[in-house]
Amino acid sequence: MKPLHVAFVWHMHQPYYKDDVTGSYILPWVRMHGIKDYYDMPALLTDFPDIHQTFNLVPSLLKQIQDYVEDGATDKFLSLTLKPAAELDREDKLFLLKNSFMANWDTMIKPYPAYWQLLDRRGYSVSPNDLQNAIRYYTPQDYLDLQVWFNLTWFDPLFKNNDPLIKGLIQKGSGFTENEKVLLIQKQREVMALIIPEYRKLAEVGRIELTTTPFYHPILPLLYDTDLAKVATPDIHLPANRFAHPEDARAQLDRAVEYHEKLFGSRPAGMWPAEGSVAEEIIPLIADAGTASPGRAPCATSGLGRTMSTRGSGTTYSFTVRATNSVGQGPASNALSATPATVPEPAGMPAVAASARIRAAQAASGRWAGSLFRRAPITVPSGPADRVGGGSECTMLASTAIGLPSPSKGPRPSTAA
Repeated sequence: MKPLHVAFVWHMHQPYYKDDVTGSYILPWVRMHGIKDYYDMPALLTDFPDIHQTFNLVPSLLKQIQDYVEDGATDKFLSLTLKPAAELDREDKLFLLKNSFMANWDTMIKPYPAYWQLLDRRGYSVSPNDLQNAIRYYTPQDYLDLQVWFNLTWFDPLFKNNDPLIKGLIQKGSGFTENEKVLLIQKQREVMALIIPEYRKLAEVGRIELTTTPFYHPILPLLYDTDLAKVATPDIHLPANRFAHPEDARAQLDRAVEYHEKLFGSRPAGMWPAEGSVAEEIIPLIADAGTASPGRAPCATSGLGRTMSTRGSGTTYSFTVRATNSVGQGPASNALSATPATVPEPAGMPAVAASARIRAAQAASGRWAGSLFRRAPITVPSGPADRVGGGSECTMLASTAIGLPSPSKGPRPSTAA
């Protein structure tokens, strides 16, 4: 029996919780999952060198992690955690009683007797009347213990079993001090600072592959055009005002790739569509976004631009690519040739650039009049170029843009790559 090859793809995502007006986060889940899941999952692979996995890291999640680590971001839960227990007012206490048990009761609260007793004392209802009644059963020390436990229980077992501070607080169980609470929050930020470097380290040595998602995790087909919803559900009721902004969809893709490259030093190996939402219309946008080619060999088209003037239709153009780095220059790639067809340029319309395609647009109808270049790969053969992973070839899709000669104006200069 042939072996079964299984690909594990872990999708790491949190919604964008930051209120950009106040600068504060409305929910704590980037912070809580940061100390629980986002670091330990790649770190665990250290013990399993033969296992390779793919992690899809959503840019808006990475941006929020960076905000906590580099800019001291905070959230309402964190602000009330750091407020001295003796200074909590009635509204603060109600908030803590309602929200400090938002964790899996069976696996994250019940195993810790002191934490479970605090929940039992509050009761299992969060109705306003029940919470108001529960306030009288808690002392200032109980609220301090509650502040600590909510932030303590979210730590990954990796830290619960090995970190002296975390392990010591769990063993203590109750009677925590304000200083211990501050140290606990400092530990959270320390752990969050480990996340992005861990992914980068493993990706650089080929242990994991990193992919991305459109920046703010949008439903890209609907951002492109809300009418695309009718393809899957013809009888769907849509808003009266159609939203169709392909340029916004492209911006989400471009920003995702740029931010990924900024954090990890290389382009993502691929792209996972938010919520798995796809449509034929967005495939060219994703293909043009510039993610790395298969084999983990980096493909970069920057710097390949060439300005030229066409000689009119019927002239054949041929392009090759050479890879150059600090070691030297590699051999030339196979040639890509194309001949512009005879398609009159519509009056007032500029040349249109597209990845591996050239289109002449009809201003009246908005439809494509003709395709002059077809998509074709350029394969960079083995040479002294830097390699990542085991790829021996790097396949790039040619990006071309050749202006069509206007009957009245002659050849039009444009860019080819």
